[in-house]
Amino acid sequence: MKTKHNKNENSLNTKICTILIYFLWLLLAIVILGTFFLWNKTNSFTYVISGALVVIGLFINIHQFKKVKSNN
Repeated sequence: MKTKHNKNENSLNTKICTILIYFLWLLLAIVILGTFFLWNKTNSFTYVISGALVVIGLFINIHQFKKVKSNN
């Protein structure tokens, strides 16, 4: 038996997902700039590797939230 979802609930879920996606894009930009700054400051590839891993994780999270948003 399928349950009916209230339009207000779907609207709230969509708004929350949208806010989270924008926050993740902002966080992505900050991580990229911070990684680049730290790499130039220290000349160590450790920051590049860790920054790349964080960027990959953020892209995966953005992708997952877009899927959740489209299912609503």
